[in-house]
Amino acid sequence: MQKGGGNLVTSILFYESRPEWGGAQKCELDLLLSLENDQVKTYFLTSTDGPMISRIKDAGKEPAIIQVNDSINQIRKGQVKTGIFFLIQKFLYLLPHFIGVLFFILKNRIDIVYTSQFRSQLIVGWLAKLLGRKVVWHIHGEEKLDNLLGKFCVTFSDKIIVVSEKLKDQYCGLFPKQKDKFHAVHNGIEIPTLTKNHSIRPFTISIVGTIIEGKRQDLAIRACGKLRKMGYSVHLNIIGEKPPWHSDDYKDTLARLIEESDMADAVTFTGWVENPYAHLIDSNAFILPSDTEGLPLSIIEAMALGLPCISTNVGGVPELIDNGKTGFIINPGSEHELMEKLKFLIEHPSSCKRMGQAARKRYEIYFTKASFVKGVAGVLNTIK
Repeated sequence: MQKGGGNLVTSILFYESRPEWGGAQKCELDLLLSLENDQVKTYFLTSTDGPMISRIKDAGKEPAIIQVNDSINQIRKGQVKTGIFFLIQKFLYLLPHFIGVLFFILKNRIDIVYTSQFRSQLIVGWLAKLLGRKVVWHIHGEEKLDNLLGKFCVTFSDKIIVVSEKLKDQYCGLFPKQKDKFHAVHNGIEIPTLTKNHSIRPFTISIVGTIIEGKRQDLAIRACGKLRKMGYSVHLNIIGEKPPWHSDDYKDTLARLIEESDMADAVTFTGWVENPYAHLIDSNAFILPSDTEGLPLSIIEAMALGLPCISTNVGGVPELIDNGKTGFIINPGSEHELMEKLKFLIEHPSSCKRMGQAARKRYEIYFTKASFVKGVAGVLNTIK
C-alpha cells in the first residue's frame, strides 16, 4: 500500500451504501480500525444512516454521510433491473451523490476505495476508477456475477477478495482473463474468553442467522422434533430476527411447525442479539443448515467457543468444518442427515466434547481476527 514516493500516507476509503449490521459489516469495521497506522489513514463514507454508524462512532471514528434519494435506499439487490429507462432514472437520482463522493475522494486524496456490498461496488466502483483510484471489492457471500451488472462490477475492480478458495475458483472460471484479480481471504474474528459448561441439560442446540427461508430454521425445528419423538431431551435456540423488508410468511411457517411438532416448550426465539456468545457458550452444538453461505462468521464464533458444528456443503463451509473432526458437513435440505448427526453428538458426549475442542484449536490456527486482517493487508499490498 506504500506509495512510490517513500513514506507518504496511503488513504483508504471504506464505502458502504447501506450501513446495516451483520457479518460483512463486522469484518469491515475490524479492517477500518485495524488497518490504520502511521502509513495508512482510513475513512468511512455511506449514503444513509444505519446501525453500523453508531458502532463506528463508538470506536472513535467519524463516518461521513452523503445522502441519496429515498427511492434509491429502498431498492434491494433483487430489485435492480437492467432496463435502460430504469438505469437512466436511477443514475439521475444518484447524480448528486456521485458528485459528493467525487469531491470527497479528491478532497481527502483517497488512493484505494474498498467496497463490501454488490450495491456499493455498483455505485462507486466505476467512479473511483474514472478518477484513477484503485478499487478493492470484498465479496462476503456467493454473488451471481455472470450477468451484465456482475460483469460491470468485476470490470471496475482492481482486486476482488472472496471468502473461500471454492468461490475464488468459481469466479476465476467465470472470468479467466481477469483471474489475477481474485484473492481468497478467510474471515476471522476476535472473541472473549468464556468458560464452557459441558454438562448442559437438556442437550441444547443453537442456530444463528436472519430468519429467512435460505437459513432453513425449518429444518432445525423438524430435526429436533424428530429427536424429541425418539425420546431425546433437546432444546433449540433460534438466534436472529426477520429482516423488516421480508414478509411474515416464513416466520409464521416456523410457528406452525413448532406447534405441529409439539415443540413449544423446546424452542426459544431470542430475537436479534448483538453478540450471541452467551447463548452459544450454554449450548452443546451449533447448526447452520443453510441453502447458501459464504464463510459464515456464526460458525467461526461457535468454533471459537468450542462447539462442534453441523452445516451444509455450500460456499466456504467445507473450509471451516473439518468433517468428522470438528463437526459434520451435510447435504443441503437434508433433514434426516441433520437429525442423525445431532443424534450422534447426543449419544456420544465424549466425541461431542472432543470435536468442540478440535474446533477451538482450528479457530486459533486459521480464523482469528489477526489472520483475517493480515490476509486483507497482504492483498492491499499487492496493489501498484
